[in-house]
Amino acid sequence: MSEALTVGELRFEVRRRPEGGAPSVHLEGEALILSAPAEITTAALRAFVEGRQLWIYKRLLERDALSTPATPYAEGDRRLYLGRRHQIRIIDEAGEPLSLRAGRFELRRAALPEARAHFIRWYTARAAPWITRRAEEIAPQMAQPRPEVEIHDLGFRWSSRRGAILRFHWALIQAPPPIVEYVIVHELAHAVDLRHSARFWGAVEARSPDYLERKAWLEAHGAALIAR
Repeated sequence: MSEALTVGELRFEVRRRPEGGAPSVHLEGEALILSAPAEITTAALRAFVEGRQLWIYKRLLERDALSTPATPYAEGDRRLYLGRRHQIRIIDEAGEPLSLRAGRFELRRAALPEARAHFIRWYTARAAPWITRRAEEIAPQMAQPRPEVEIHDLGFRWSSRRGAILRFHWALIQAPPPIVEYVIVHELAHAVDLRHSARFWGAVEARSPDYLERKAWLEAHGAALIAR
């Protein structure tokens, strides 16, 4: 019987090997393969993956970018959701303008003229519960009360604060979960200092020691999330 491991939004096929050594991750087509020595525990494998999530998402995006058509919203175009690219399938059936089924975005042909607007609405609807849940989990870890979350088009800002309300850009839900979590931590840390002071960055680093890597990813790829 095959062994599987799910960590956040990632699902791995685990392949045990008799010899020792460190676990490793590689791609086989659409599958994520986690190669591991026979004696390693599931808890240790989970910790290994959690420490390498950003690297894994980078590899997935690099692979998927090679097969993404240049024409937006065309059949076969790929759209991001939580760091994974899903192909668009144009269908003629009646129903919701846009849905995600079996790993593909199904876009109704009649909805093509307003495709971007449909994607924005779809992302906004998914961003609200996902970001709210993660913000409610992270806030107590930073000694803060659970916040109220709103999703908006914030232009070229990823987040903002209005009193106790944290506001996030709808496009953020396209990014890998470690990046979304970095933005949540960033906004929560503004309760310590509204400026980007040493005290502020100290609060960010205390919760996300690898925040510089996450920040660099967002600076390099963030504009594309809003533009597409």
